[in-house]
Amino acid sequence: MSRWRKGFLLALILPLPFILTPPAHAGYTGVQYGIVNENGSLTLTAPSGAVFTQVVFASYGSPTQTYPYSIGACHAATSSNVVGTAFLNRNSATLGATNGNFTDPCVGTGKQLAVTMGYTYSLTNSSLPTISGSTSVGATLTATQGTWANTPNSYAYQWQRAATSGGTYSDIASANSNTYVITSSDVGKFLKVVVAATNDAGSVSAASLPTASAVSGITSTTLSLSGSPTVAYYRTATPISISVTADGKVSVFANGKIIPGCKNALTSSLAFTCNWKPTTHGSVTLVSTYTPTVAGYQSSTSSSYRIHVIMRTNKR
Repeated sequence: MSRWRKGFLLALILPLPFILTPPAHAGYTGVQYGIVNENGSLTLTAPSGAVFTQVVFASYGSPTQTYPYSIGACHAATSSNVVGTAFLNRNSATLGATNGNFTDPCVGTGKQLAVTMGYTYSLTNSSLPTISGSTSVGATLTATQGTWANTPNSYAYQWQRAATSGGTYSDIASANSNTYVITSSDVGKFLKVVVAATNDAGSVSAASLPTASAVSGITSTTLSLSGSPTVAYYRTATPISISVTADGKVSVFANGKIIPGCKNALTSSLAFTCNWKPTTHGSVTLVSTYTPTVAGYQSSTSSSYRIHVIMRTNKR
Protein backbone atom coordinates (compact mmCIF):
# COMPACT_ATOMS: atom_id res chain seq x y z
CA MET A 1 0.00 0.00 0.00
CA SER A 2 1.35 3.44 -0.86
CA ARG A 3 2.36 5.94 1.84
CA TRP A 4 -0.47 8.26 0.71
CA ARG A 5 -3.07 5.49 1.15
CA LYS A 6 -1.73 4.60 4.59
CA GLY A 7 -1.92 8.23 5.69
CA PHE A 8 -5.42 8.56 4.24
CA LEU A 9 -6.70 5.48 6.09
CA LEU A 10 -5.12 6.61 9.38
CA ALA A 11 -6.76 10.01 9.01
CA LEU A 12 -10.11 8.24 8.72
CA ILE A 13 -9.52 5.96 11.70
CA LEU A 14 -7.81 8.26 14.26
CA PRO A 15 -9.93 10.67 16.33
CA LEU A 16 -9.26 14.37 16.46
CA PRO A 17 -7.10 15.66 19.34
CA PHE A 18 -8.85 15.44 22.67
CA ILE A 19 -8.14 16.99 26.04
CA LEU A 20 -9.22 15.55 29.35
CA THR A 21 -8.23 16.22 32.94
CA PRO A 22 -7.62 13.04 34.93
CA PRO A 23 -6.84 13.03 38.67
CA ALA A 24 -3.71 14.85 39.79
CA HIS A 25 -0.35 13.14 39.51
CA ALA A 26 2.73 13.48 41.73
CA GLY A 27 4.79 16.52 40.79
CA TYR A 28 1.99 18.37 39.02
CA THR A 29 -1.66 19.19 39.57
CA GLY A 30 -3.20 17.41 36.59
CA VAL A 31 -2.67 16.53 32.94
CA GLN A 32 -3.99 17.42 29.50
CA TYR A 33 -3.40 15.04 26.62
CA GLY A 34 -4.19 14.45 22.98
CA ILE A 35 -3.21 12.65 19.79
CA VAL A 36 -3.12 13.88 16.21
CA ASN A 37 -2.19 12.47 12.79
CA GLU A 38 0.90 13.37 10.85
CA ASN A 39 0.72 16.88 9.35
CA GLY A 40 -2.06 17.80 11.78
CA SER A 41 -1.72 20.25 14.69
CA LEU A 42 -2.13 19.41 18.37
CA THR A 43 -3.37 22.13 20.72
CA LEU A 44 -3.35 21.63 24.49
CA THR A 45 -4.63 24.19 26.98
CA ALA A 46 -4.19 24.06 30.74
CA PRO A 47 -6.93 25.38 33.04
CA SER A 48 -7.03 29.09 33.71
CA GLY A 49 -4.25 30.07 36.13
CA ALA A 50 -2.11 27.01 35.33
CA VAL A 51 0.89 26.41 33.08
CA PHE A 52 2.41 23.25 31.69
CA THR A 53 5.33 22.18 33.84
CA GLN A 54 6.20 18.62 32.82
CA VAL A 55 6.33 16.50 29.68
CA VAL A 56 4.69 13.32 30.98
CA PHE A 57 4.67 11.58 27.59
CA ALA A 58 5.62 12.55 24.06
CA SER A 59 6.01 10.38 20.99
CA TYR A 60 6.03 11.21 17.32
CA GLY A 61 5.81 7.93 15.44
CA SER A 62 3.45 5.07 16.19
CA PRO A 63 2.32 5.54 19.81
CA THR A 64 -0.59 3.55 21.19
CA GLN A 65 -3.93 5.16 20.41
CA THR A 66 -5.51 5.38 23.89
CA TYR A 67 -4.51 7.16 27.07
CA PRO A 68 -2.23 6.47 28.84
CA TYR A 69 -0.06 6.34 25.75
CA SER A 70 3.05 4.24 25.28
CA ILE A 71 5.81 4.26 22.68
CA GLY A 72 5.35 2.04 19.66
CA ALA A 73 7.82 0.55 17.19
CA CYS A 74 8.31 3.90 15.50
CA HIS A 75 9.42 6.79 17.75
CA ALA A 76 11.32 10.02 17.16
CA ALA A 77 14.07 10.48 19.75
CA THR A 78 13.48 14.23 19.56
CA SER A 79 9.88 13.94 20.77
CA SER A 80 10.27 15.07 24.39
CA ASN A 81 12.61 17.96 23.59
CA VAL A 82 10.42 19.31 20.80
CA VAL A 83 7.23 19.01 22.85
CA GLY A 84 8.89 20.58 25.89
CA THR A 85 10.07 23.56 23.87
CA ALA A 86 6.55 24.08 22.54
CA PHE A 87 4.49 23.61 25.73
CA LEU A 88 6.52 24.09 28.91
CA ASN A 89 5.77 27.21 30.98
CA ARG A 90 2.79 28.07 28.79
CA ASN A 91 -0.91 27.91 29.47
CA SER A 92 -1.69 26.90 25.89
CA ALA A 93 0.31 25.94 22.82
CA THR A 94 -0.07 24.34 19.41
CA LEU A 95 2.47 22.02 17.79
CA GLY A 96 2.50 20.59 14.28
CA ALA A 97 2.97 16.83 13.89
CA THR A 98 5.50 17.11 11.06
CA ASN A 99 8.79 15.58 10.06
CA GLY A 100 10.14 19.12 9.94
CA ASN A 101 9.59 19.49 13.66
CA PHE A 102 10.66 16.03 14.80
CA THR A 103 12.65 14.47 11.88
CA ASP A 104 11.23 11.34 10.26
CA PRO A 105 11.62 8.29 12.55
CA CYS A 106 10.17 5.79 10.06
CA VAL A 107 10.33 6.90 6.45
CA GLY A 108 7.39 5.82 4.30
CA THR A 109 5.04 5.23 7.24
CA GLY A 110 2.16 7.44 8.40
CA LYS A 111 2.80 8.81 11.90
CA GLN A 112 0.98 10.31 14.83
CA LEU A 113 1.91 12.65 17.65
CA ALA A 114 0.71 11.73 21.15
CA VAL A 115 1.37 14.08 24.05
CA THR A 116 0.55 14.15 27.76
CA MET A 117 1.48 17.37 29.59
CA GLY A 118 1.39 17.88 33.35
CA TYR A 119 0.24 21.29 34.53
CA THR A 120 0.59 23.20 37.79
CA TYR A 121 -1.40 26.19 39.01
CA SER A 122 0.57 29.40 39.42
CA LEU A 123 1.08 30.59 42.98
CA THR A 124 -1.00 33.41 44.40
CA ASN A 125 -0.40 35.26 47.67
CA SER A 126 -3.41 35.74 49.93
CA SER A 127 -1.64 37.11 53.02
CA LEU A 128 1.58 39.14 52.98
CA PRO A 129 4.71 38.04 54.83
CA THR A 130 5.00 39.57 58.31
CA ILE A 131 7.91 40.72 60.49
CA SER A 132 8.10 40.49 64.28
CA GLY A 133 10.74 41.68 66.74
CA SER A 134 12.35 44.83 68.10
CA THR A 135 13.92 47.30 65.67
CA SER A 136 16.90 48.14 67.86
CA VAL A 137 20.49 47.29 66.92
CA GLY A 138 21.37 43.74 67.86
CA ALA A 139 17.75 42.57 67.93
CA THR A 140 16.58 39.72 65.72
CA LEU A 141 13.68 40.19 63.32
CA THR A 142 11.74 37.10 62.30
CA ALA A 143 9.73 36.81 59.07
CA THR A 144 6.80 34.57 58.22
CA GLN A 145 6.36 33.45 54.61
CA GLY A 146 2.77 34.68 54.35
CA THR A 147 -0.09 32.58 52.98
CA TRP A 148 -0.01 31.14 49.48
CA ALA A 149 -2.45 29.23 47.29
CA ASN A 150 -1.45 26.31 45.04
CA THR A 151 1.18 24.66 47.24
CA PRO A 152 4.64 26.23 47.14
CA ASN A 153 7.54 23.78 47.14
CA SER A 154 9.99 26.22 48.72
CA TYR A 155 10.47 29.76 50.02
CA ALA A 156 13.38 32.18 49.64
CA TYR A 157 13.90 35.31 51.73
CA GLN A 158 15.56 38.65 50.96
CA TRP A 159 15.76 41.47 53.50
CA GLN A 160 15.79 45.04 52.21
CA ARG A 161 16.24 48.55 53.63
CA ALA A 162 15.22 52.08 52.60
CA ALA A 163 15.76 55.59 53.91
CA THR A 164 12.01 56.25 54.11
CA SER A 165 9.05 53.98 54.74
CA GLY A 166 7.67 54.49 51.26
CA GLY A 167 11.04 54.81 49.53
CA THR A 168 13.01 52.55 47.24
CA TYR A 169 14.18 49.40 49.00
CA SER A 170 17.55 47.81 48.24
CA ASP A 171 18.66 44.26 48.99
CA ILE A 172 20.86 43.74 52.05
CA ALA A 173 23.82 41.56 51.13
CA SER A 174 23.71 37.99 52.49
CA ALA A 175 20.41 38.64 54.31
CA ASN A 176 18.68 35.57 52.90
CA SER A 177 17.07 33.70 55.80
CA ASN A 178 13.81 34.12 57.66
CA THR A 179 15.64 35.96 60.46
CA TYR A 180 17.74 39.12 60.37
CA VAL A 181 19.88 40.74 63.06
CA ILE A 182 19.73 44.54 62.94
CA THR A 183 23.12 46.24 62.53
CA SER A 184 24.38 49.79 62.91
CA SER A 185 24.03 50.20 59.12
CA ASP A 186 20.26 49.94 59.57
CA VAL A 187 19.90 52.81 62.08
CA GLY A 188 17.37 55.31 60.80
CA LYS A 189 16.35 52.97 57.99
CA PHE A 190 13.15 51.01 57.37
CA LEU A 191 13.23 47.27 56.73
CA LYS A 192 11.17 44.86 54.64
CA VAL A 193 11.40 41.21 53.75
CA VAL A 194 10.58 39.86 50.29
CA VAL A 195 9.49 36.22 50.16
CA ALA A 196 9.74 34.34 46.87
CA ALA A 197 7.51 31.26 46.83
CA THR A 198 8.21 28.61 44.22
CA ASN A 199 6.37 25.65 42.74
CA ASP A 200 6.64 23.87 39.40
CA ALA A 201 4.81 26.75 37.70
CA GLY A 202 7.50 29.23 38.74
CA SER A 203 8.25 31.79 41.45
CA VAL A 204 6.07 34.62 42.76
CA SER A 205 7.28 37.26 45.25
CA ALA A 206 5.46 39.20 47.96
CA ALA A 207 6.89 41.89 50.25
CA SER A 208 6.01 42.57 53.87
CA LEU A 209 4.95 45.95 55.19
CA PRO A 210 7.91 48.04 56.41
CA THR A 211 9.10 48.02 60.00
CA ALA A 212 9.51 51.13 62.09
CA SER A 213 12.89 52.79 61.56
CA ALA A 214 15.76 50.92 63.18
CA VAL A 215 17.27 52.50 66.28
CA SER A 216 20.58 52.30 68.13
CA GLY A 217 18.80 51.14 71.23
CA ILE A 218 15.77 51.53 73.44
CA THR A 219 16.52 54.23 76.01
CA SER A 220 15.08 53.82 79.49
CA THR A 221 14.17 56.60 81.89
CA THR A 222 13.98 56.22 85.65
CA LEU A 223 12.27 58.58 88.11
CA SER A 224 13.35 58.57 91.76
CA LEU A 225 13.07 60.64 94.93
CA SER A 226 15.92 60.79 97.42
CA GLY A 227 15.33 58.28 100.16
CA SER A 228 12.29 56.86 98.33
CA PRO A 229 9.77 58.68 100.56
CA THR A 230 6.10 57.74 100.60
CA VAL A 231 5.03 61.18 101.78
CA ALA A 232 5.58 64.69 100.39
CA TYR A 233 4.53 67.97 101.91
CA TYR A 234 2.11 70.46 100.42
CA ARG A 235 3.87 73.42 98.72
CA THR A 236 7.25 72.18 99.93
CA ALA A 237 10.04 71.62 97.41
CA THR A 238 10.72 67.96 96.76
CA PRO A 239 13.70 67.10 94.51
CA ILE A 240 12.90 64.66 91.71
CA SER A 241 15.82 62.89 90.03
CA ILE A 242 15.66 61.50 86.50
CA SER A 243 18.26 59.13 85.05
CA VAL A 244 18.41 58.01 81.42
CA THR A 245 20.61 55.74 79.33
CA ALA A 246 21.14 58.34 76.60
CA ASP A 247 20.97 62.12 76.98
CA GLY A 248 17.82 63.81 75.72
CA LYS A 249 14.83 65.81 76.91
CA VAL A 250 12.76 64.80 79.94
CA SER A 251 9.47 65.98 81.39
CA VAL A 252 7.86 65.08 84.71
CA PHE A 253 4.10 64.79 85.30
CA ALA A 254 2.08 64.76 88.51
CA ASN A 255 -1.31 63.13 88.08
CA GLY A 256 -0.98 63.70 84.33
CA LYS A 257 -0.14 67.40 84.58
CA ILE A 258 3.33 68.64 83.73
CA ILE A 259 5.32 70.04 86.63
CA PRO A 260 6.58 73.63 86.08
CA GLY A 261 10.35 73.64 85.76
CA CYS A 262 10.34 69.96 84.74
CA LYS A 263 9.24 70.34 81.13
CA ASN A 264 11.46 69.37 78.14
CA ALA A 265 14.55 69.72 80.26
CA LEU A 266 17.85 68.59 78.76
CA THR A 267 19.67 65.92 80.70
CA SER A 268 23.36 66.23 81.39
CA SER A 269 25.61 63.23 81.94
CA LEU A 270 22.49 61.03 81.73
CA ALA A 271 20.72 62.79 84.61
CA PHE A 272 18.43 65.69 85.52
CA THR A 273 16.97 67.01 88.78
CA CYS A 274 14.05 69.37 89.24
CA ASN A 275 12.02 70.53 92.25
CA TRP A 276 8.37 69.77 92.70
CA LYS A 277 6.13 71.77 95.03
CA PRO A 278 2.87 69.83 95.37
CA THR A 279 -0.22 71.99 94.94
CA THR A 280 -2.75 69.32 95.84
CA HIS A 281 -3.37 66.98 98.70
CA GLY A 282 -3.75 63.23 98.67
CA SER A 283 -2.37 60.54 96.45
CA VAL A 284 -0.20 61.69 93.53
CA THR A 285 1.30 59.64 90.71
CA LEU A 286 4.59 60.89 89.30
CA VAL A 287 5.93 59.78 85.92
CA SER A 288 8.67 61.00 83.59
CA THR A 289 8.93 60.88 79.81
CA TYR A 290 12.04 60.85 77.63
CA THR A 291 12.41 62.27 74.13
CA PRO A 292 15.66 61.49 72.27
CA THR A 293 17.78 64.30 70.87
CA VAL A 294 20.22 61.90 69.19
CA ALA A 295 19.24 59.93 66.09
CA GLY A 296 18.68 56.24 66.55
CA TYR A 297 16.96 56.20 69.95
CA GLN A 298 13.34 55.77 70.95
CA SER A 299 11.14 57.70 73.32
CA SER A 300 10.28 56.04 76.60
CA THR A 301 8.27 56.50 79.78
CA SER A 302 9.35 55.70 83.33
CA SER A 303 7.51 53.54 85.77
CA SER A 304 5.11 55.50 87.96
CA TYR A 305 5.97 56.64 91.50
CA ARG A 306 3.10 56.89 93.99
CA ILE A 307 3.37 59.38 96.86
CA HIS A 308 0.94 60.91 99.36
CA VAL A 309 0.89 64.72 99.81
CA ILE A 310 0.06 66.01 103.29
CA MET A 311 0.16 69.29 105.21
CA ARG A 312 3.01 69.91 107.60
CA THR A 313 1.85 69.87 111.20
CA ASN A 314 4.71 71.98 112.60
CA LYS A 315 5.14 75.68 111.93
CA ARG A 316 8.33 76.81 110.19
